[in-house]
Amino acid sequence: MQEPFHKFVGAHTESTRVMVATPHYEMEGNVYLSRSMKESRRLTNLLNGDKRFIALTDVKVTDRKTGLSESDRLPYAHVNLATIELIKPVSGQLSPEAGSVELV
Repeated sequence: MQEPFHKFVGAHTESTRVMVATPHYEMEGNVYLSRSMKESRRLTNLLNGDKRFIALTDVKVTDRKTGLSESDRLPYAHVNLATIELIKPVSGQLSPEAGSVELV
C-alpha cells in the first residue's frame, strides 16, 4: 500500500482542504500551503506564483454537468491553474488526516 504524500516531506507547510471548480469538474482536496506566509494570503500566493499547476491530495471529483462523483477518492491530482474558475477553503480547519509537508 502506498504511503500518504505528507509522510515523506518536512514541516514547512500545512494542509488546507479546498474546493476547486473547473469548467467540467468540482474537486475537493488538500492543498499544501507555506507556513511562512501570512495565513490570509497563503492561497492567493499559491495561485499568483510561478507554477502552472497546483497539487491536491485525497481528491473527491464531481462532474459539474451530471453531478456524479467518482466512487473512490484520488490519492493525488494536478490541476492546471488556467482552468480554475473558483477555489475556496472548505473550512478554516486544517485537514485532520494531513500532516505537514515541505515545498520543493
